[in-house]
Amino acid sequence: MLEGNLQNILLKVSFYVTFAFLVTTGTITFIESISTQNPLVRHALNLETCISIVAAYFYGKFMKKLKIDETDLTTLNNEEFDFKDINQNRYMDWAITTPLMLLVLLIVFGINANGPMPSGKFFGLVLLLNYLMLLCGFASDVYYSQYNGTTHLLGFIFYALMYGVIGHKYIFVANPVRDNNIIYYAFVIMWAFYGVFHGMGEKVKNIGYNILDLFAKCFVGIFFWAYLTKAMRLLGNTA
Repeated sequence: MLEGNLQNILLKVSFYVTFAFLVTTGTITFIESISTQNPLVRHALNLETCISIVAAYFYGKFMKKLKIDETDLTTLNNEEFDFKDINQNRYMDWAITTPLMLLVLLIVFGINANGPMPSGKFFGLVLLLNYLMLLCGFASDVYYSQYNGTTHLLGFIFYALMYGVIGHKYIFVANPVRDNNIIYYAFVIMWAFYGVFHGMGEKVKNIGYNILDLFAKCFVGIFFWAYLTKAMRLLGNTA
């Protein structure tokens, strides 16, 4: 396991880098959402902008709480810094951003499949399973730490059910779209690692969550910007 100053360096750098990329991603998707003419792409990019803004707000609060700008690396070992409290506050971020991330995912699947957008009933089911997954993690962290194994397992069950429901509609079908398959399994793997880091120490958990947010929110947002704008150009050329 990472120890001492190496942990502190990764902690500080991961907060800085993720925050910077969130601001960058939000700027890119906002500018593109203004210029694009396709309403579905515009909706997806607007949602990505909201994800970046919300996450950047919380990261700003976390960095202020840890006094990242003025803290010497060695002092991050002090008990003054409540890493557990920061990890618990991440659930407020996730309660807002994960539904938006899932909605963008479903919009992209619908665009690629040339099919209808997800119904309110279908998205409601996905949303319910998502919040049950988050509730299990929150309960484990805040209220029922003595039952950590049980709540952790329940969280993974709801996670599997959620992606199972999504996969049943878009992936495990007669003629799945290749791009949808790749994007789907990338999401499945990334989100699974949140559960893996959930079982680790608070400082390592912070580092892991920062890195995962960098990929799941920043890099995915930039990917969807590039992917959707390219897809629309190709459709325009073949029209």
